[in-house]
Amino acid sequence: MARKTQQNNITNPELLAKVNPKNIRLLDDYLNYLKSVQRAELTIKSYKNDVEIFFCWVLLNADNKFFVEISKRDIIAYQNYLLNTNKNSPARVRRLKSTLSGLSSFIENILDDEFPNYRSIVKKIESPLTLPMTKVRGFLDDNR
Repeated sequence: MARKTQQNNITNPELLAKVNPKNIRLLDDYLNYLKSVQRAELTIKSYKNDVEIFFCWVLLNADNKFFVEISKRDIIAYQNYLLNTNKNSPARVRRLKSTLSGLSSFIENILDDEFPNYRSIVKKIESPLTLPMTKVRGFLDDNR
């Protein structure tokens, strides 16, 4: 039986065109780095999508800040948005945060000459619990 899947179109070309150019450059640098360390093409595509979701959220909810200026309060607000407004599962929220954590590590470890005072904050925010029976998708036929 096919499952119902909630589609959340958070990003679109119009929003992405308005994202802070510094964030776009940072994303491009990060993706180039991932290619240089031979990450799988599908992994890179997924990371790009995850970061674009965050940058669109920042555009709409956090004054289009440059990523290195993001605060813990911003990360908490984003996590709350994902869980309660966008209705993402705790596992999806963890995945999105993990991608942001990777970007943060890239800045901290690779771009440390450009941003010597940058410290990753994403890991400092507790992630939502992933319960074994979290139901996100419903079956079309609930009599299963």
